[in-house]
Amino acid sequence: MKNETKNEHEKEFELVLLPGKCLPGGRYSELYEDVYSKWKETWTQIFAEVGSPGAFSADAFFRCDLIPVILHGQKIVAFYLATVYPLQPSWVKDHSYFSIFTKATSEKLVHRGVRNVMSYEFMTVLPEWRKSTLGFSLGAVLGELGLSIRDELNCDAAVGVARIQNKVDQIAHNIGGFTLEKEARRGNLVCEIVGFMKETDRTHPDRVAHNLTIDLWTKKTTIDITGNPRPSKAFRYAG
Repeated sequence: MKNETKNEHEKEFELVLLPGKCLPGGRYSELYEDVYSKWKETWTQIFAEVGSPGAFSADAFFRCDLIPVILHGQKIVAFYLATVYPLQPSWVKDHSYFSIFTKATSEKLVHRGVRNVMSYEFMTVLPEWRKSTLGFSLGAVLGELGLSIRDELNCDAAVGVARIQNKVDQIAHNIGGFTLEKEARRGNLVCEIVGFMKETDRTHPDRVAHNLTIDLWTKKTTIDITGNPRPSKAFRYAG
């Protein structure tokens, strides 16, 4: 794949924004089911390998609001789960997603005037599509796409629990992420909690990844809960 040109990559890759819940029978309903299967298989294995299989819960998939999926031809190659959370209500601290956030971590966002956040969760690049094979990082593409998705969802900030061993924390800092908590654990996965705000956003230094990000965002397809494309390609959170 490294021998393919940038233009060939751009012709083959596609961005589909799936809803967090998708009814059967639509044109993209099968894709939703396939993403769930790959997500479950991947993360069940990841948590098992670090000795914390109990940290995996299928509920995390079905509570998300949006699933950005990168396809190559008809193949799923990368995706993550995005959920919008308000920060002000007292019940937010009881949500499982925030169970590894210290009070100080959340306060850092509140002090910046953040009212709601989009989460980057379970960032996944399938093994055969990683940088070592492809020549550039689809994780970087997902990361930079997330900044545009954060704005489309009308969120003040994004947050991510970035795995350190896989250098997801480095991807986060390359696009302007800032440290909220240097080390936190989701099960036995060692992570950094990272924040992203518009005033700190940066273009990823890998120009191939950045140019692909622009191309994907421009040509994205947005799917509604029926599993069919929406007339408008914008997805805006109304909260």
